[in-house]
Amino acid sequence: MKQSNGKNDTILYADIGNSTIDFLAVNDDTFSTEKVRTRSKDDIFNYIGKMKDIHEVYISSVNSSGLQSLKEALAYEFPFCRISFIDQKTMEEFASCHKISVDNIDILGSDLFCDIVAEDNKNGMIVIDLGTASKILYLDKGSCFKGCQIFPGLSSFSEILHAKTDLLKDSPIIINPPLVSLKTEECISSGVINGVSSLISGMVNAIKKTYDNEDAKVILTGGNSYLIKDTLKNWMKDDFIYDVNHTLKGLVKISGHDITFLKGE
Repeated sequence: MKQSNGKNDTILYADIGNSTIDFLAVNDDTFSTEKVRTRSKDDIFNYIGKMKDIHEVYISSVNSSGLQSLKEALAYEFPFCRISFIDQKTMEEFASCHKISVDNIDILGSDLFCDIVAEDNKNGMIVIDLGTASKILYLDKGSCFKGCQIFPGLSSFSEILHAKTDLLKDSPIIINPPLVSLKTEECISSGVINGVSSLISGMVNAIKKTYDNEDAKVILTGGNSYLIKDTLKNWMKDDFIYDVNHTLKGLVKISGHDITFLKGE
């Protein structure tokens, strides 16, 4: 058990997804980020065990086992640290204070709430969050959350093909595959990368047209976003912002702390 010394105490942020936990550790003059496997209790304990002091913890979670492991690790190493969860009450209070309308806040995942509040909204915002599940979210010009689309994560496509067919293997995804190929691995990767890029481009255009909002800011984030960020530029007619820390920014913002130190890539 470690006890805080009251000086340069660390504030820890944890975005617990179904595949990884994105950690952000901040003290007075430095910050660091790290990804840890959600289902590895040893990895979570090892990460928390490396910390010298933790004063406060802010948690967004969509995975109960990962949350339980993190709570156990914190209780073991830093039993006196203050833990805050992004729950429905927290989201309702933040939305009310910042005049954001979210009609489904009682069922909305805290990670998706972080997505839609991470940036100041001026002209509307479309957030493409590619994690274990892929999501496309839309916040209109008046800061009303209109909803989202959910489809399988990029890593799931090859796994599904392997499980449902006799001849197709669970192949690793190739970044920037050719549009069509004679090689099975490249064919699967093109279906994932180019297929999803086309889907995203079509959905973004449809949202802008349906809601008459051509100026909406488009943000690409999530653990699988790096796989598609270069190819997506060939499909999107408009620019988008690639920001791996977007969801963490929302978590920090909800906590009431400064987010300016978090850069995009």
